[in-house]
Amino acid sequence: MNYYIIFIVSNLKLKKMANITKSERHNRMLNKTFDRYNHSQNELPPSHLYGRFLEIAIDKLNITPNEARAKYGLYTIKQWEALLQLGWNK
Repeated sequence: MNYYIIFIVSNLKLKKMANITKSERHNRMLNKTFDRYNHSQNELPPSHLYGRFLEIAIDKLNITPNEARAKYGLYTIKQWEALLQLGWNK
């Protein structure tokens, strides 16, 4: 008898979780992914990416490392990609 009650309760919990369709769950996942992407685009790059941006800037813009740091040191990822014509921000 206890097993039957537990089975009913567990099925009720599953039905509550399944109120959204697979496509709605997928869309929510995509929205979260793009929100994270857009948020990260407006932040300063991590150190390894910053170093890579400096290397590319030195090669493409023909400037010294100190000039690159002085001019573009506080650029966000989006600004770096636009400046260097990289990624989605071409």
